[in-house]
Amino acid sequence: MDNHFFVCLIDIFIYWKLDQIIISLNRYMSVNISSYLLERSEEAKKDMSSGKTNFSINPF
Repeated sequence: MDNHFFVCLIDIFIYWKLDQIIISLNRYMSVNISSYLLERSEEAKKDMSSGKTNFSINPF
């Protein structure tokens, strides 16, 4: 009975840690993506104002 209780605790802890990791990864990724998109839109505005219309869609 005690053993089972500890296994449950460990499971809960692992899931909690995984959750934290996923949340922080998501936050990191969304920050990266939004700053990347901001950069791209700034570049696009410059291209538009200079008359260039070569939009290269490259996610990397």
